[in-house]
Amino acid sequence: MKPKNTLLLSLLALALLPLCVARAVTPVPSDFAYGMHLPITDPNGLYTLKLPLGIYEKLYYADQSDLQVFNGAGEVVPQALQRAPLENNPTRTNVPFFPLPQDIPTSTQNLALMVQRNTAGTILSIQGSGSLPVGKSSTYLLDLSESKATALKLVLNWQQTASNQIYTLAIAQSSDLSHWQLINPQAVVARLSYQGAEVLRQDVSLSGITGRYLRLTCRDCKEPFLLTQVTAFSGTNQSGDQYQWFPLMDGSIQEEQGWYRVSYENPARFGVQAVDLEFPLANSLARVIIESRPTPQDTWQRVAGGDFFRLDMGKSQLISNFRTCSLNTDRYWRLSLAQSSALSKHYLPKLTLGWRPESLIFLGRGPGPYTLAFGSSGRAQIDITQAALVVNALAQNGEQAPLTPVTPGPRFTLGGEQALTPQPATIDWQRILLWGVLIAGVLILGFMAWTVSREMNRRKG
Repeated sequence: MKPKNTLLLSLLALALLPLCVARAVTPVPSDFAYGMHLPITDPNGLYTLKLPLGIYEKLYYADQSDLQVFNGAGEVVPQALQRAPLENNPTRTNVPFFPLPQDIPTSTQNLALMVQRNTAGTILSIQGSGSLPVGKSSTYLLDLSESKATALKLVLNWQQTASNQIYTLAIAQSSDLSHWQLINPQAVVARLSYQGAEVLRQDVSLSGITGRYLRLTCRDCKEPFLLTQVTAFSGTNQSGDQYQWFPLMDGSIQEEQGWYRVSYENPARFGVQAVDLEFPLANSLARVIIESRPTPQDTWQRVAGGDFFRLDMGKSQLISNFRTCSLNTDRYWRLSLAQSSALSKHYLPKLTLGWRPESLIFLGRGPGPYTLAFGSSGRAQIDITQAALVVNALAQNGEQAPLTPVTPGPRFTLGGEQALTPQPATIDWQRILLWGVLIAGVLILGFMAWTVSREMNRRKG
């Protein structure tokens, strides 16, 4: 073969390559199961919407790749998914506390005490007419003046004199140590043990507090409440209100070597960031292990565990705190509960998943009406990385490109449920042709180089 002909064939092979790549068809709305209309008025704007639960319930892929905005011409619109960071940056401050005389009234009356403070208002010492027997007091004055921000909660540590302890505290606040306001008449703390499980509640909420001093009084204490440490948490505290909670239903129950195993399948493709239990009966206690896995063939991986409880005591209720976890998109979950007399097989708790909806940000481009399409078992053949980078950059520059919130309309059918059904494997002729052209191009270039080299050697000889 002449070098000229070889060069022409090589150029032809290279020319076919972009054509083969272009044959990778971009998605169209009918490739997706469902859609929602988006009321867009300005085709040049930057928009944002929070994904509702109904969208997550119809997504096929855990990475939300089967979610796409189209314009009125059926063209893909640049988009990006964003998850707002959790507001969880509390600061800790050790709180000085002082035992008060036993005869201090628990109402909002003034305290008959002599308190020595410095110019900043920090308490240095307390003297009163009542006695302050060491190790006997159940009333304390707390000084929050050193805390630089408003305290959201207190964490109390106390001396354990018995295996089971429950204390009901009355909390009052003051700004001048003269006038007091009762802010919580029944704050319950507890440390209980039962059949190897433990109920521990040390948190005391301080919502709405404005005073710099607190008075903690143990109500109807049968034994002294002996504080050893008080820590104030300020700033933004981790709260269950930051999540939406989704209870898993219809779990299958099995008994296995002293455990109840409850298996679930999560029908929604959201990212789990917290887990909790809902007890149907009062005064329930369970030692649990929570696990997950992406497919039934994978090994179970531990997500969280510990003692969960619900104790009802008159008007007060002790409920265990939820557990946070790293972002988890697994579909299959298992709850293992240790069998005990404090747990009934017929009234097992439900596993609830805490999640936070993502925001879809998209850039108006082209005519309306716009459609948000979602749910497809076929991977979209389009690289949206560059578009996502552009959208994220625009979203961070809010002054030049302000975000306009959009509320999607009701769900309607596009490709229907069949779009969520994996298609049988077929021969990918486009991929085969692409690799054939690449291999042919390499071989032709190699042959051309060998021919040129041989011709040059012949001429030298």
